[in-house]
Amino acid sequence: PHFQFPPEWDITHSPKHWSTEQTMIQYVENIIVPFVEQTRSSLGENKAAVVIMDNFKGQVTQSMSQLLERHRIHCCLLPANTTDRLQPMDLSVNKPAKDFLKAEFQKWYSKQIMKQLDTPDADLSAAELQPVEMSMAVMKEVSAKWLVDMAAYISDNPQYIVNGFVLLKLVLPKCWMAKQLTIHLCRHQTQAISALTAQMVNQVK
Repeated sequence: PHFQFPPEWDITHSPKHWSTEQTMIQYVENIIVPFVEQTRSSLGENKAAVVIMDNFKGQVTQSMSQLLERHRIHCCLLPANTTDRLQPMDLSVNKPAKDFLKAEFQKWYSKQIMKQLDTPDADLSAAELQPVEMSMAVMKEVSAKWLVDMAAYISDNPQYIVNGFVLLKLVLPKCWMAKQLTIHLCRHQTQAISALTAQMVNQVK
């Protein structure tokens, strides 16, 4: 989309819009490693880090393992079908994030309907509503803004992130890290925004 994302965001895609080994390597190089180095610097320590990942084939490759090892980042791979129990994002972040996006879609859709009804001397009983324009070109632009707004919402409510680690019996070194994590966690959400938008559109239809 033509929407301008914040400069600290890393926006990319593969030719088929699926995550691949290359996009995961870019994710680690552009997001994970800088965040880990920044955190080490702020803590004044050079300890190893841990990333929690599922067994997606694009991230369990030799190149990925070597990249993480070079930066002293240990990879904790989750057993199959356990992300809903062992992944912090699934435990506490995804639901409020999706709820926020659905609410934004509903507000936007209602506004489009009200534009058709908001005419002088309109006879609402005889009004013939036209289908709301929901082409990909339109939805990409509005959903990109929703995604940025959602990141700000999660950032303003860091308990959503903290709760995921609490439920896993993991403790963040400092509470302020929850806000720092928001952009990095939302980077993962960009891969699902088109699918979620399509799902909401289908529900309306």
